[in-house]
Amino acid sequence: MVKAVLFDVDGTLIDSIQPIYLKFASTAKEMGLRVPSFEEFRSHVGRPWDEILLRLWPDFDPDDFTRVYRRTPEVVLPFPNLEEVFTSLSGRYRLGILTSRGKKSMLEHMKHGGIDVGIFEVVLSKDDLRKTKPDPEALRHGAEEFGLPVSEVLYVGDALIDARCAKAAGMPFVAVESGGTPAEEFRKEGFVDVIKSVAELSKFIEKRY
Repeated sequence: MVKAVLFDVDGTLIDSIQPIYLKFASTAKEMGLRVPSFEEFRSHVGRPWDEILLRLWPDFDPDDFTRVYRRTPEVVLPFPNLEEVFTSLSGRYRLGILTSRGKKSMLEHMKHGGIDVGIFEVVLSKDDLRKTKPDPEALRHGAEEFGLPVSEVLYVGDALIDARCAKAAGMPFVAVESGGTPAEEFRKEGFVDVIKSVAELSKFIEKRY
């Protein structure tokens, strides 16, 4: 029985994947680096920032890239109907967020997206975690913060990394297509609980759990 819902942030609560990619590609071009395709970039979403950079450009200093990248602000927009979803869920489930972003960056994104972090009982960034996604220890840590077994915490995310991490941790998972990963990609790997966006989550949980 699910007693808590743990959310990813980018691509799940906040519509940031495409804006981040455009800024990311522009920075790479400016610095004379190979520009990854959107699909390649998306395949790394969910990993810590520096790890993404090192996977794309193993011989380049991530700090140099980040310095240029931060010259212009990211465009951050919340997905529709989040307030209604949180209101509906909070009466029945404990809520939390778990992201591979650093704490400062995550809090800025939530603020710019108009999401009140105070509604979440558990708030975990990469700075709070012993290990980050895709290591299943990250989600086990999230369950520990609730004081619940992993089987009673539902993770909601937009990337295959999120899905694989939840599976390895033994945690129930619901995928959202809002981050750009289509349902068929999740289903190819056996992840059948897929919805369009978090706006559908409350009704989905009622039927599924």
